Amino acid sequence: MKKTMIAASLLLLLVPLTTLTTILASTSPDSVRVRDGCFDVAIYPSTIPEGTPSIRVTGTDTCFPPGSQIGSAVKPIGVCDATQPNIIGPVYTLTDASSKFALDLPTSTLTPTSYCVKTWDIHYNSNNAAGVGYGVHTLTVTPGTPPPSGACLAASIYPTTITEGTSSIEVRGQDTCDPASTQIGVSIRPSGDCYSGTIFSSVWAETDASLKFDVNVPTSALSAGSYCVHAATVGGTIYSVDLTLTVTGGTPPPPSGVCFEVSIYPSTVTEGTEHIMVSGTNNCDPPGSQVGVAVYLEGACLTTPLQTPIFVVTDSASKFSIPFPTSTLGAGSYCVGAWGGSGSPPGSGNDKKPLTVTTGTPPPAGGFDFTLAFSPSTRSVTAGGAANFPILVTFSDPSYSTTTINVAGVSGLGAGMNYQIISTPPALSISTSPSTPTGTYTITLTGSAMGVTRHASAVLTVQGAQQAFDFSIGISPLDQIVNTGGSTTCTVTVNLVSGTTQSVALTVPDAPSGVTVTFSTPSGSPTFTSTLTISASQSASPGKYAVTVTGIGGGKTHTLPVALIIEASPDFQVEVDPPSQSVPQGQNAKYVVHVAGSNGFNSQVSLTVDGLPAGVNGVFDVPSSSPDFTTTLTLTIPSNSPTGSFTLTITGSGGGTSRVANAVLMVNPTAQTQSPTQTQTQTQTQATTQPGGGTSSANDLLGMIQQNSLLVIGILAIVIVLVGVLALRARKPSSAPTPPTQAQVSPFTCSACGTQNPVGNDFCANCGRRLQ
Repeated sequence: MKKTMIAASLLLLLVPLTTLTTILASTSPDSVRVRDGCFDVAIYPSTIPEGTPSIRVTGTDTCFPPGSQIGSAVKPIGVCDATQPNIIGPVYTLTDASSKFALDLPTSTLTPTSYCVKTWDIHYNSNNAAGVGYGVHTLTVTPGTPPPSGACLAASIYPTTITEGTSSIEVRGQDTCDPASTQIGVSIRPSGDCYSGTIFSSVWAETDASLKFDVNVPTSALSAGSYCVHAATVGGTIYSVDLTLTVTGGTPPPPSGVCFEVSIYPSTVTEGTEHIMVSGTNNCDPPGSQVGVAVYLEGACLTTPLQTPIFVVTDSASKFSIPFPTSTLGAGSYCVGAWGGSGSPPGSGNDKKPLTVTTGTPPPAGGFDFTLAFSPSTRSVTAGGAANFPILVTFSDPSYSTTTINVAGVSGLGAGMNYQIISTPPALSISTSPSTPTGTYTITLTGSAMGVTRHASAVLTVQGAQQAFDFSIGISPLDQIVNTGGSTTCTVTVNLVSGTTQSVALTVPDAPSGVTVTFSTPSGSPTFTSTLTISASQSASPGKYAVTVTGIGGGKTHTLPVALIIEASPDFQVEVDPPSQSVPQGQNAKYVVHVAGSNGFNSQVSLTVDGLPAGVNGVFDVPSSSPDFTTTLTLTIPSNSPTGSFTLTITGSGGGTSRVANAVLMVNPTAQTQSPTQTQTQTQTQATTQPGGGTSSANDLLGMIQQNSLLVIGILAIVIVLVGVLALRARKPSSAPTPPTQAQVSPFTCSACGTQNPVGNDFCANCGRRLQ
């Protein structure tokens, strides 16, 4: 095929050059054209003061499937044909899923006079082919001041004329007087009494983000006559608009969804044309049902076919499309009929369209075909910008180069994207918004002509606009409980919110006294995580605190508080009674040990004793238990045990904690019975000079005095008596000397058990009680 660039054949349909032989919009009278009830259009308002920014064009096109393109333009009054230049437009849009459309025509440049507003679907051509539609309305511009921006309520109804029993009409409009989500009340009242008459039907609508509303109003109870459809805002300043609805007698249309429709393209061909495209929707049967298609003589449609019917199966949306052969048809008028089911008409539903075959040169052998392509097919754009993709069209034969390529749709657009077909040179322009998500999008353009549909794909990469660096902090869990002497941890996550990552440092500037905090990762580039360890010393005061995790980096500071509860640690204490006691060799000693818990301590505590003299055995009658409890430590002291003072360490261990208590054990020598001579000898021995020429040490003397206080008093008394006697003798004549008196020392008697103890014992050798 020879590649040919069609410079201006792709407006939205694509718009052809004036030299093209196939023209999108053709000459037509200044009236509304409705073909088989499938095309309806309205404008609002139809009279405006000069300077008004725009008018609203709304309608429904069921001549073709949803997603078909609609064009609208302002032309001179009385000459609405396609050869006349447009004063404004065209402006294009697509029908929605319900085959409805709405667009705004700019009117601010129009001067006071009358104009023609022409609206058409993309399949309209100069032959006024059946199954397509257009609408023509008169727009009057008057001198005067335009309404202030936003000070109006616009609405339209569809259809404006219905038969009795019709279930509902649709009321659509826009309230630029109020913010989005404003309620609109719509009611049907008697004609001429739009404000106080009986309300036959009423509904509420709410404007969307673009301030528009769309609502169905029940009409099944209306009898033939004329009615007022009244729409008004609710609350604040009241704006309203009144529209006229006509109800006629007759059979109401079938319920929504009970229908069968068909369309053909093209509807006029020359003799020898290989085929036409027959497409439609069968809502009478479920998806996957058969549809029959045949050609008939005009006036005998759906009776006796001229050719054997061809059958096709509907897709998941109940639609069908099939090339239908026409090469054997001579010049004349025909009817193409389609019906639901595998048998003969009328089937579950049916529809028909006229076909005209004219004389002339048939298309080239091999049939019509074309291809679409983008060059280049890849573009990148920053969110909020636009990208253009030049379109190349290649035809199967140069003789087809004047054929109009109709744009059936553009798919693959992301959120916030819109498209426009540029005519010269042909290109697809894709615009994005700042909110369009970044990523790669595959955009597909679908074009059709003479029953042939082709596609072209392009790749658009949307890049995010550069944003300033920012981050956020998350902590899990946010509530922490720690015991004094213990620690707890939580996970801190620093997330990148926007921009290029930068280093963020973590701190806790307000930790309470006795509390230390550490981060496993004190700084990093988001997104990163760090473990926060909170440690409370034994000196930390129990209570509730708020510690603030602070992140600083890239000129940003973010904080997040952590609820910290410090509780006193479970603990226990060990006490010993008595704290000190003396026991002679060969006797037993007993200590009472009390273990008391605090702050809910309930672990098992085991007791041990250290510091015992050699040979001494200690036994607890309750060696371990859960506080509070009391036990007795019994010490068995052998007769040969070392004597002296010993510090005993009693240790309690449990729950990971150890506590100690000290006690003193004094082991005394075993007492022996002595004669007076032994006592005197002992006394003399204690005063004997020690080897080396010295006497007993001061410590030994002091100990002897402390242990024999009565003896010392007795000796002092004897010394005083002797001093007195000597003094008297010094005054008397000398006489024969008196022999010296020998001091007698008596043993101590224990006041508790009556045992006689030798001089020098501090404790009773029998019961261990201290001697006085």
